[in-house]
Amino acid sequence: MFKKDTGIKSLSNVKNSEKKKIYRTILQEYKLNEKLITPEIASQILPNSIKHSTFKTATGYKGTVYTDEAGVPLWFNTRDTQLIPTVFTLWKAPFLLPIIYTHDFVVERVLNGSNLMVPGTLPPFDKRLMRGAVCAIANYKDPKVAIAVGFCNVDMYKFTEVVGLSGVAVDVMQVVDDHLYKSGGKKLKIPTGDSISLPLSLEELSEHDKEASHEEANDISKDEVVEQGNDENSGAIDPVVEESNKPSQKEADVVPIEEHVAPSADDAYTLQTEDIDDFFKRSVLYSISQDKIELPISASNFMANHVLKNLPIIDSAVTIKKTSWKKTAKFLKAMEKLQLLKLKGKDDDLTILKLSDKTHELLAHFEPYKIKKQSKGKSNSEDDSNSGKLIAVQLYKATPSLRMMFNKLDLVYDDFYEQYEIKTIVQKYIVKQNLPDPSNKRNIKVDSVLAPVLNTKRPIIERSTVADLILQKGFKEHYVVLESMDDFKRSKVKKGKIPKIQVTVEQLKFGRKVVTKVVGLETFFIDPQELASLLKVKCSGSATVSPNVQNPKVVEVTVQGPHNKIVEDTLVEEFGLKPMWINFENKLKPKKKKKPAV
Repeated sequence: MFKKDTGIKSLSNVKNSEKKKIYRTILQEYKLNEKLITPEIASQILPNSIKHSTFKTATGYKGTVYTDEAGVPLWFNTRDTQLIPTVFTLWKAPFLLPIIYTHDFVVERVLNGSNLMVPGTLPPFDKRLMRGAVCAIANYKDPKVAIAVGFCNVDMYKFTEVVGLSGVAVDVMQVVDDHLYKSGGKKLKIPTGDSISLPLSLEELSEHDKEASHEEANDISKDEVVEQGNDENSGAIDPVVEESNKPSQKEADVVPIEEHVAPSADDAYTLQTEDIDDFFKRSVLYSISQDKIELPISASNFMANHVLKNLPIIDSAVTIKKTSWKKTAKFLKAMEKLQLLKLKGKDDDLTILKLSDKTHELLAHFEPYKIKKQSKGKSNSEDDSNSGKLIAVQLYKATPSLRMMFNKLDLVYDDFYEQYEIKTIVQKYIVKQNLPDPSNKRNIKVDSVLAPVLNTKRPIIERSTVADLILQKGFKEHYVVLESMDDFKRSKVKKGKIPKIQVTVEQLKFGRKVVTKVVGLETFFIDPQELASLLKVKCSGSATVSPNVQNPKVVEVTVQGPHNKIVEDTLVEEFGLKPMWINFENKLKPKKKKKPAV
């Protein structure tokens, strides 16, 4: 979260009344027993004098950070999270969070910015390590020293072993040596376990105090025995020994499970048949609009080399058998009814003769998405993972009206999502909130969260329309254009739809010359001079670069002659653009037909 500069502004003092509210919030959120907290321990949780400031991360998170007088960050939160302790606070009060232990080599990866994966953890696990809980990560060799803080991604307490499991165990929020860590100014040394005096739980602290008081009382009684010469207590049981026979809190916290318990079905959204249908339909749209397909093509070839490869990044076990069509032939015939393609043949022996062009309504509004990269060893000149291909991604950001929906799903509200991700999120919310209408599963009940977003007073609405309506009314459009996926984190996300390069064929007012103009190259990192040089050769005519008349800040390339087809092919083949990013307009007046002689 804090991999890049947080942009923390100047610190301001926190009023004493506000500080008390923060302290009470911490006690409630982390279920701390106030009776066990002494004034000394309370000062370790939150000092008497604190400061605060706002921050905004490079990934879009906004929040508040609380520091001590020296500016060392102690607690932070975002708009969608509770107060989270930093590693500095955990070094003083390690009992605040349950800890997941890991190995040396895994610690290095976490410090380099990776999340903690389930196979890298060490059981047994604290019973507090439930999905969504704030937790710490530590090296098993130094169990009291937290090196990172994050959110537990699964119910870790259910596992007695992790061999053969996969997935993210902890979504890391803050880690040693990140930018929040460095914002404290001076370089602070990581402590050792011996230098941390407080135990890993308040109950252990209570037991520790009891033992200390017993020892003190025993020493006093022994002194009295020596002074008075009284031997009556020689056979008494040492209270320290009796206390040590009790099971430790750490042992009590471990939930005994005799066999491995897999994560429950509630931990992940199960794809419904209608979701899988939508994925296959979108894959056909992706294949038609993005792939170069030589026709005619057999149905098996079309499915294997295009549709299945262009599915969104979902469960690899998804197949045509899990759709409502069950068979390839039925699926393709359904696509034919939508006029996306034309088939020839009978039963399963089908051939695709024709594919629809981008004027089709579904293709005109279709937005590409990220697909699985092709594995190494397979070559495909049309693969989107090629370095020569540009990548433009349409993203969406939720409006404040959807904050509650994201909170109920434990998802980041202030983030960017693709269209297929939003549809999955909406379906997940419908299932989790039990919204399907019992009398008709095709409809859902509109709850208090969805009603203001959908702007409807109807208690029941058709399920298939909900995702599109929420996308339309509850999200704002953004986009990002990349030269490669490696640039994704470094690229700036901009508002609006993905802009298109405008190719226009028109006749000049003076001289009656026909020219082809190209505008909007800057968005796609295209050098106008380079394009002009290529077109000059391919079109066998003059090509110039000049400011656009309507907008002088934009550069346009002008080629003599009607060469829109050559321009489009050059942009696609030489610069990696996709045809859908190019808009063509013909401004030439149609030639008048000669009237037949009478």
